Amino acid sequence: MCNSHVIDALGLENPRNARRQNFDVASNAMLTTLYADAQSEIGSPEPRTFDFVDRDGHYRQWERLVSSYPLNGRAMPAIMLVDRTEVEEARQRLEHSRLRDTLTGLVNRDTFHDRVVQALEGGARAKTGVAVLAIEIDQFDSIVDHHGWEVAKRILAEVATRIGITTRAMDTASRVGQSRFGVLLTSMPTHIVAERVANRFLDAIGDAYPTGKGEQRVELTASIGIAMAGDDGSTSLRLLDNATHACHRSLDAGGGRVLLYDRYLDDRAPVDQVLIAEIRHGLEAGEFFVEYQPIVKIAANEITGFEALLRWRHPERGVIPPMAFIAAAERSDLINALGVFVLNTACADAARWPEEIDLSVNASVIQLLSGHWDVRVAEALSAAGLDAARLYIEITETASIPSLAQLKTATARLEAIGVNIVLDDFGTGQSSLSQLRSLPFDGLKIDRQFVNDLDDARTVEIVQMLISYCRNLGVTIVAEGVETEAQLTMLARMGCTHVQGYLLGRPMPQAAVERLMRADALQE
Repeated sequence: MCNSHVIDALGLENPRNARRQNFDVASNAMLTTLYADAQSEIGSPEPRTFDFVDRDGHYRQWERLVSSYPLNGRAMPAIMLVDRTEVEEARQRLEHSRLRDTLTGLVNRDTFHDRVVQALEGGARAKTGVAVLAIEIDQFDSIVDHHGWEVAKRILAEVATRIGITTRAMDTASRVGQSRFGVLLTSMPTHIVAERVANRFLDAIGDAYPTGKGEQRVELTASIGIAMAGDDGSTSLRLLDNATHACHRSLDAGGGRVLLYDRYLDDRAPVDQVLIAEIRHGLEAGEFFVEYQPIVKIAANEITGFEALLRWRHPERGVIPPMAFIAAAERSDLINALGVFVLNTACADAARWPEEIDLSVNASVIQLLSGHWDVRVAEALSAAGLDAARLYIEITETASIPSLAQLKTATARLEAIGVNIVLDDFGTGQSSLSQLRSLPFDGLKIDRQFVNDLDDARTVEIVQMLISYCRNLGVTIVAEGVETEAQLTMLARMGCTHVQGYLLGRPMPQAAVERLMRADALQE
């Protein structure tokens, strides 16, 4: 006996149009498959998964659980089928977004670096050459200035399509910056062959592109830099960095050309060593400081907390954002010193805020796996007299996760103190559904990249799925990078609870936070 859902999906004949109907199991191949081994699985807690194509030609995934019912003194299998098609499709879309850039569909920067690492290892074994191309659109800044970001995004997507078509099946193309692409070339015997391949990309990109404003078009050219593994670098980061240096030389020379990296023309000092020395001096000289960006609850239109953001007031280059120095700090022991500075400063400041206002502090995976981060957190809370329940530790993804099991242990120690765990920048880098299943967390932050692309139907679907997932778990969800009323309205409509971004408030010093809190208190 089958109910109407099974009848419809399998295309079984139902002449009486009944909600339930008896069928011979052998009369339908899929029905036979679903019934197979059911007797032996009665009472099993583990469901079995079945993939099939329904009567309309659509892919379906069902889970089977088998219980029993008595019939003539025998236990007969009663099969419950759970349609998991939409859940599986959502999982695949999220996994796709984890690996790929949502605007262009090319693999993202993290995936690109993973592929380069694999190619370097494979090339070393097979004794074949590896090259990395950095490709920059020469006119991109002018397009944004004269035609706006929406036109620029459409052109970026078209350029990405051309790059993807030109890329060989064995190679990898990626969007590695706002208007920069990276291409991994494998089996490159010489730099001459790499140059020849790079010129194909130059020809593919050079063209007049429509702006979407009548017949108006813009002429594009590209600058391309090449770095060869071995001579120009032995790591993924170094190869892309050196290819980018050659690309910038091409751009400075007028663009529209391919240049090889030349270490004799690279007057840059070893970046990490110089930067690390400056960071160490900056910590000793008190050049680092903390600003706070408000997090707003949409329903009440009120500030519920602030995120602590590290800044560096460099004596020569002015105020520098974290993205300019965190990567170098993570490759040294200074990431822990910077983390402790932010933690101690922010906890002391937050202790002076109203008790209902929470504090969010970022912590890289490297910090969490240091083995002492829970101790540092406990010490900072005790010194400031701050309630642990008001502190949210945001796990950032600036470093790869070497061990999910170790990270789970580290987050459990933090939860034992009483602080809250937030997965930051979710949807990019290392984040995936495996983290949602494996890690304890009290909140999730949707990366600004998704918020910026809310005009894309696929992005909207992914964001909606994440919001629904978090609401079902009862955890807080914060959308980062909200800059327009349209984004705020759409996120509210989708059920997002909290937002953060320039529309709601820019990062501010502690004195400004205290003035804002006093003003809110007076209004009440």
